[in-house]
Amino acid sequence: MNGDTAVILGPDGPTSGGFVVVATVVHGAIWKLGQIRPGTDTIRFKAVSLEEAIALDRALDARIAEVRG
Repeated sequence: MNGDTAVILGPDGPTSGGFVVVATVVHGAIWKLGQIRPGTDTIRFKAVSLEEAIALDRALDARIAEVRG
């Protein structure tokens, strides 16, 4: 039965196939998806402004540059 379970599609995933897209994950927060434990963790979406999304992306880029040295 379709529609009972929310699905997060990545950039290489299929199109939404006509299903309603209720939220998207901003680029600066995509890394968090890799930290989710299936069946135990809960995801909550939060509305962010364009400015907040850009700030998250810049913060992620800065952190990556810091780690790389």
